[in-house]
Amino acid sequence: MQYYSESYPQGGSDTKSGGIETQKFFLNCLCLLLGRFEGKKFESIISEFGMKLVPCLLHQLRSNNEEISEAVVAIFKEVISKLQSQSGDSFSDTMCLDVVIPSLLHLLDERDGAAKAVSVLLADYCSRNADNSCLSEVLQRLVSGTTVQRLNSIDVISEVILMSKESFPSHIPWKEIADCLLKCLGDKETYIRKQTSELLKSIGWSSFAFFISAPEVRAACIQVLFSAMYHLKSTLIPFASDLLKLALRFLEQGSEKEKLAGAKLMASLMASEDVILERISEGLIEARSVLSKASLSDPSQDEKLAGAKLMASLMASEDVILERISEGLIEARSVLSKASLSDPSQDVREVCDKLLACITPS
Repeated sequence: MQYYSESYPQGGSDTKSGGIETQKFFLNCLCLLLGRFEGKKFESIISEFGMKLVPCLLHQLRSNNEEISEAVVAIFKEVISKLQSQSGDSFSDTMCLDVVIPSLLHLLDERDGAAKAVSVLLADYCSRNADNSCLSEVLQRLVSGTTVQRLNSIDVISEVILMSKESFPSHIPWKEIADCLLKCLGDKETYIRKQTSELLKSIGWSSFAFFISAPEVRAACIQVLFSAMYHLKSTLIPFASDLLKLALRFLEQGSEKEKLAGAKLMASLMASEDVILERISEGLIEARSVLSKASLSDPSQDEKLAGAKLMASLMASEDVILERISEGLIEARSVLSKASLSDPSQDVREVCDKLLACITPS
């Protein structure tokens, strides 16, 4: 195989004389041969020939022949699968993590047919393997690699998500993926921005967040979205309506942390430019209903403190705002008096005392 792939790298005009058919024949033989070995016998074969086999197979991926690429990917997939089935064995782990996977990642340094074939293979490995070292490397390349590395890495991540979006396996670091994708929306490469945008549209942020089982991870994802909304508003315009729906779902169904993150996200949306407000206008009636229900529920200490700070902000506003809230100051004084005397939170009591000093006639 090595001889024919090096002697006829492009296959020539005649596939048989160019060695393509011979390469296919040898690859089929290799598939049949490796398929016969299991357990220790397979490990023994890989131990003896693996260091020669891996470079040879990688070279075949550059043949620009689809059938050869498919055969090589199938062989690698089977080799990785069998090595993983013996996870815990020092040789299998070393061979897979230190030889096979790094060799495949190296192909992502070029933008060619080999990289395209390897993208699917690496995505399959990342979506199945609990060890996230490979996926972490891909994400690192996605945010800080060369242009070619970023282009190939977004292809890998796209495949990972498309393979996993029905079940969202818990071993995959979804928060890190979400963070990287949001950064990709501002990438200077049009292909990466477009690929990311289409990917987010295909899965929907609501599905993406709610399929994550851990509430604290979901809350962290929403916090990432809030940060992105704050810094990348123009980039997130197409997703404004989806983000509002997501914020409302968390306000209605989420844990305390999720509700707080959802409220921050909604606040960021409401403080955006007119073009974003126009996109979320249809959801504002529902938003008012959700917020009304939330405000009527028994508030937490954090909510009380946030409410007190909001009142302080209103009290420090211009005369036109003070005039508008003047009718509510009597009720405000009563509420603040109760809170300053009986609230268990010292922070809440202190803020309320300061507010009372502002609105109580001298």
